[in-house]
Amino acid sequence: MQVGVGNLSFVESRSHFAAWCVVSSPLILGLDLTDDALMASVWPIIGNPEAIAVNQAYHGFSGSLFAQAPSTVDLCEAEEGAVESCTVPAWQSFYKPINATATAVLLMNHADTAADLSVAWADVPNLPCAAGGECNVRDLHRRANVGAYHTSYSVAAVESHDSVFLLLTMP
Repeated sequence: MQVGVGNLSFVESRSHFAAWCVVSSPLILGLDLTDDALMASVWPIIGNPEAIAVNQAYHGFSGSLFAQAPSTVDLCEAEEGAVESCTVPAWQSFYKPINATATAVLLMNHADTAADLSVAWADVPNLPCAAGGECNVRDLHRRANVGAYHTSYSVAAVESHDSVFLLLTMP
């Protein structure tokens, strides 16, 4: 995991951590734990109990991709003469069942510009609240309830390389 290592911005680090959480990857810190300034800068990410709870939950499935953009972006800044390519979809959406009434969803913007991201309940596999058409939405990055939404949820102008990490639950 690259949180606190290298030159990732705060939103890139937060997105990276959320991606590890939503697919149940082991959360292994690779940063200098004795660097107080570094720890203070990443603690809001690695100390988020709601993100960690998503990582630790298991309800028959460890999480996966369910939607992605048809267009791609290249995330590598290859040196002259290098053959390396890091082409990825401009945006991706992941999900993970948490329990019988809740599902985590991660919307990631890989593009170099802000993008509007959304999730339609019908697109999320086995989403418990989709049957009734309404889901309660909680923003796991902000640790705040957003409200109840019918059929979908959208966020305008998600910053480049940032993400939206949600918990969708039955009303």
